[in-house]
Amino acid sequence: MIEKTDQLLSKLFPDKKNKSSDIHIPTSEELVKLHLLDVELQKQMQQTKTTSILEHILTYASQKGYLLHGSYADIPQIDPRLELLDCNVPKEKQIAVVNATSCPAIALFWATINKNKLIKEYGRKGMIVYDADEKRFSVSPEVFNTRSDGYVYIVPNDHFFEVKKAEYKFQSYNSVQPVAKIPVVKDVDFKYQLGIIFPKLRKR
Repeated sequence: MIEKTDQLLSKLFPDKKNKSSDIHIPTSEELVKLHLLDVELQKQMQQTKTTSILEHILTYASQKGYLLHGSYADIPQIDPRLELLDCNVPKEKQIAVVNATSCPAIALFWATINKNKLIKEYGRKGMIVYDADEKRFSVSPEVFNTRSDGYVYIVPNDHFFEVKKAEYKFQSYNSVQPVAKIPVVKDVDFKYQLGIIFPKLRKR
């Protein structure tokens, strides 16, 4: 059964040397097959400490050398953009990049955050704190209010470099062609602890 599971996952994420530009979206039939292998998947998930079949799939992709990009946007190609949520760096000093991660929990988190809505409605306000290893996330009300369904894109690790001062973070200055795209439903697929950070009340 484990071998069959690996074969199916290999179909979802072909070898990264494959230069096919087609983005594969897992069909409901393929995902049902994964669920039918649930007993063996549970054993594998215990070994990798994953909490859902979707996270297990992303963990598999990461272990195969791919990186993960979470986004609310349905796009055929991921282009470099400014990190508008990074309030510690002035906009005029920022460099456009493509962000990716090797951590499924982080990718699933960013897949449920509508960055454009956050910038449009709240400017550059908003706070995000997380412990990826413990899978705990906390956000300010502004960020929470922009949660939406999204996608996790599976991307080759070519041209990416690791950001040493950030957890599981990789960046590229080049546009990236995904090899797979998986829909994420915020209230179904994001199964981690999510807390709300409330600003301290000012003393009058």
